Amino acid sequence: MVSSKTPLSIIKQDLALVKMPKLSLYLSVKDKVTKQPIPNVILVLTNKKSKKQEKIQMTEFGEYLNPLINNKVGDVLDLSFKFDSLGYLTQTSDLKLNLDKDGRYDVTKFLDINLTKVKAGETKIKDIVKINAFYFDLDKSIIRPDAAKELDKFFEVMNNNPQMMVELGSHINCRSSAENNLDLSSKRARASAKYIAIHISDPS
Repeated sequence: MVSSKTPLSIIKQDLALVKMPKLSLYLSVKDKVTKQPIPNVILVLTNKKSKKQEKIQMTEFGEYLNPLINNKVGDVLDLSFKFDSLGYLTQTSDLKLNLDKDGRYDVTKFLDINLTKVKAGETKIKDIVKINAFYFDLDKSIIRPDAAKELDKFFEVMNNNPQMMVELGSHINCRSSAENNLDLSSKRARASAKYIAIHISDPS
């Protein structure tokens, strides 16, 4: 029987206290237009030095927070980020980060992580990457070095987004007949398409 005179039992319990990490990595992903968080983005994070690669599903709030338990102040992180979400263009970014003090490092202060929503038939390649006008020699359809430099800009975008289809066009002058101009324009467009096809991973 327990009475008011019964000595109180002393309860002992070991508590495991979790120490907050001194260093951590944080990032968030948003829609480029609406600036709203994109939920459940797939992040592929690569440490270029160790070659370690992780595939992570970010939170429903478009966030990722990772304690850097194996790093210390003075370390330099050499990281590659790949962001993938259904309905958006895949984006890759590289970052060298100098851990010069304790604290949380917000990657969004160093990188623009705003994904572009894809709208079939509406999204233009010029809205994704800046392509300058390039030229051909008179009456020729050979890809010149200056033209190749512009076409090379397609590769990363198309390799990251193999479902993408790009429409190419070509303009010519009016020095020849309409028939010859149409033929030359077609050859130049095909030459550009062929150049891209042999340099991307999935030309189908």
